[in-house]
This record gives sequence, C-alpha cells and structure tokens, in this order.
Amino acid sequence: MDGQTNAVLAVEVPADVPEWVMIAHIGAWRGHPGGPEVVTPEMLQSALSYFDRHYKVHAADLTIDYHHQSVLASAGRVPKAPAAGWIKEMVLRENGTELWGRVMWNADAAREIGAREFRYLSPVFRFNASDRVTAEPVPMMIHSVALTNTPFLTELESLNEVAATDGGGNTGPGVAGTRSEEDESMTLFEALGAALGKTPDEVASSLGLEAGAEDKAVAEALIANAAHVKELEARLAEPMVVNDAISGLLGLEKGAAEKAVKAKIMGLQLHAGTSAVRKKLGLDDAADDGAVLNAIGELQTQKHEIDAEALTAKAIAEGKIAPAHREALFQMALNDLDATEALVNSLQSQTDAPAHGNKPGIGGPRALTETESKLCDQLHLKPEEFLGVA
Repeated sequence: MDGQTNAVLAVEVPADVPEWVMIAHIGAWRGHPGGPEVVTPEMLQSALSYFDRHYKVHAADLTIDYHHQSVLASAGRVPKAPAAGWIKEMVLRENGTELWGRVMWNADAAREIGAREFRYLSPVFRFNASDRVTAEPVPMMIHSVALTNTPFLTELESLNEVAATDGGGNTGPGVAGTRSEEDESMTLFEALGAALGKTPDEVASSLGLEAGAEDKAVAEALIANAAHVKELEARLAEPMVVNDAISGLLGLEKGAAEKAVKAKIMGLQLHAGTSAVRKKLGLDDAADDGAVLNAIGELQTQKHEIDAEALTAKAIAEGKIAPAHREALFQMALNDLDATEALVNSLQSQTDAPAHGNKPGIGGPRALTETESKLCDQLHLKPEEFLGVA
C-alpha cells in the first residue's frame, strides 16, 4: 500500500502529503488586510502553551478548515465549517522562531493536497485575547488554520515542499524545513543587510543597536523606526534657535547640539501623542506598541468586513448571485476584495436569464456562461447547485 495510513481514521495519505507542517514564524507584517501583525518568539511560545493547556492536555485537536470557514461559522456567516484535518501536536523549531504542528488529514484533504489542488496554509492569530479558563490576557493564540491557495503569509512552507524534505510526510519535531543551512543560521541583521546591500554592522548602527543584538530586539527596533522616522525627519529639518536655558529645561548639558535638543522635544511630543492614541483605542497608557498595532488592526478588520458585506449585498441586489451563495461570496471578498469585485462586475445578472430560468425543461437546465463556470470553481459549487436545480 502506497503512502502513510492513519490508524485512527484508516485514511490512506499520499506519500507527498506532510504530517508535520509549519503554522507560523516570527516577523512583522504591516500590510495585512486586517491590520498590522507582529509575531515574536514570545508570542509563538504563548500560542504553543495555549494549545498545550487547552487542547493537548485534553486530547483535543485544533481544526484545519477550508478558506477560514471556522471564523465565518463562529460569526454565523456560514452554516458549517468542515475540517480538512486536525492538529494533534505543536512544537517550536529553529530556536523558537517557527511553530510547527502534527496533522491528521481527512481523506478528501489528503487527496487534494496530494494532487496539488491545495498547497498552502493560513493561520488565524488572536492577539491579547482572554484565556477561557483564567481570563488572563494571552499574548497570542492560534484560533484555527485554513487550507487555501491564496495565503497572506507566503513565507510559510508549501505543503508539497514540506513533504519533499523527508521523503513522504514523516517529519518529526527535530526535522528542519526546506531552507538551506546557510539560511537557517542567518541572523536578522545579516538578512536585512543582504536585502539592503549593507553590512550587518551598518544595519545595527542605523537602528541604534549593538551588532550582537538578538532578533527580537531588531524586530522591535524596525517596528518603532518605521512608525516614527518620517515625522522625526520632518521636524528635525525645521529651523530652531537653541540656548543653554532650553537645554537645561530639557535635562541636557549646556551647549547641547541642535539635533539633540530637537530629538528630546520630539520624544516628549511623541509620548504625549501616543498616550492620546492609546486612550482613543481604549488601552492603558502602559500598553506597548504591539497592543496599539493590534487594536488598530481590529478597526481595520471591521472596515474590511463592512466593505465585503456591501459588495456581497450589491451582487445579490443586481442579480449577479443567488442569495443562497451570500456567505461563499462574502468569504471570497474577505480574502481578496479587489479580485472579488472584479469578478462580480464581470458577471451577468441572473434576472436576465431566458424565460425558462434555471429550472430543467425538455432540454435540461441551461448551460452556464464562461464567467458563471469560473464562479462555480471559485465557490466549489456544482453547475446544478449554482442554477438551483439540484
């Protein structure tokens, strides 16, 4: 018998379908549709600890669904969220910079991955949520993971590439990914230097860090600098008369350089400004930058959902899709609003269909247009389901 066999479900898994998959790794993604996301080694450890406390200890599994349907189902936007597989175990790899999971795949998902119909995973992060038992804040947890072909985190290993590393999906906690040893040992300073054409020491100096600073400190400095560098540059360019009295009031030595005085004033203004922002977001004054970014991200997520809902309602009102397909189109709009809008605009109104409509007549149901066929492929619908004759 080819492939691996899951003893629990007796599911035959193709040889190129991985058992261990990468779920997350450290980094900062400021362009996420739902808002900026910052993942540190501490957050990965938090996600692992949460899984062990609430899943592993009870022999429970974390779901891998299709296209984030678990998120939509929990909000009442889809009637069900079938699982593609179940995460039974999590471990940290690469010195705590990667989070991996051991998966028990369902039969359909295993076949689809083996046939390369699906190749990627997309995790759903929850930041600073309350622990369901203790109510203590949890820096990060994994709500669910989705099987998809349009992931936001393209840095995660493709499912087929993961399997290729160990000859058939038999990876374990000690197995590295597909990156070379050179990539695995490269520090964040070295990676940034390679991308910018600078030496690691030059990168460290530009961030105000020591050359041997840990990756976590580098990531935090990048986030802070990206948020404030433009404002600082603009203010430092303004003319200013400096005297010893001003320097003394600011706690600086007499004869302080003009830039030092300006930087001190900017620091005071920046603190006052970010304090006001925190209050607007309902956060404590002591909340760190990550909490601010995540709160802003929540607001952006709400706007994204409103835009997706408006597009879905418009498509139904214009007769582009049937009301029964509302949730499927809404999900597509959440994943890629611009592409979904372009697809909706290309559809013909179903109210303009021939007099016999979608119902089967002497010649059977009408044939789908090319655009309608593409929509069926996107929504995973059969032609008769789309026409409402199933």
